[in-house]
Amino acid sequence: MKKLYLFLVLALGIITIQAQNFTFSNNGVAFTNELNVSLNGKGDTAVFVHFTNVTQNEIKYKVQLVKMQMSEEANALMCFEDTGCLSDTITSERTIVAGGTFEGFDLLYQYSSLDLSIVKVNFLNSTTGEVLQSFNANFAEQFSNPVILEKSIPLSLSAYPNPATNYSTIKYSIPSRYSNAKIVVRNTLGAVIKTMIVKGGTTGRVSVNASDLNNGVYFYSIIADGTTLSTKKLVVKH
Repeated sequence: MKKLYLFLVLALGIITIQAQNFTFSNNGVAFTNELNVSLNGKGDTAVFVHFTNVTQNEIKYKVQLVKMQMSEEANALMCFEDTGCLSDTITSERTIVAGGTFEGFDLLYQYSSLDLSIVKVNFLNSTTGEVLQSFNANFAEQFSNPVILEKSIPLSLSAYPNPATNYSTIKYSIPSRYSNAKIVVRNTLGAVIKTMIVKGGTTGRVSVNASDLNNGVYFYSIIADGTTLSTKKLVVKH
């Protein structure tokens, strides 16, 4: 009887290990089911999460946001680089190939209080609604056992949608060694037509109104401490 019990325990353990569908990371730091985000001041915080399909099969899934506990006047949104931020708490069906990594997902947390908020992100089977995997994102001023989120913030810059019609969201990450930073948009002659001040050592996003721009090619850059760190092309097409 004891041998049978031991066999069942081992079998269930193997099933549990094999049930993992995704791995998660934030700023290059892997996490499993808990992500602690330290807050500073008031405003918006964008938390970028990369997830990888670790199975050998394509996964059709939906992402669900559950607000478990929210501080006063706080809000959380799911954002995807191909759809922008969603007011809905569950997405339409999405697909990720075997071994594929999706880097265009983040949680936008809007707050005026540093009190604890907890949201759960569920990855659902798009057909059955079964929870494939999930993690909690905890937002507060400090944690007794904090996860260091900014261990190494890599430089990154992207815009979506691109080509843009009415607007484009520029997503950025600026290494912590920089302090004064801005994002500028230039035309093909090099003239600066838009400037947005951002913080060094952070990840975030800014929205660019493209409705007042003529059709054509533009360039957007991160400039930090007087140095141009990255420049990419933005196409406007009305």
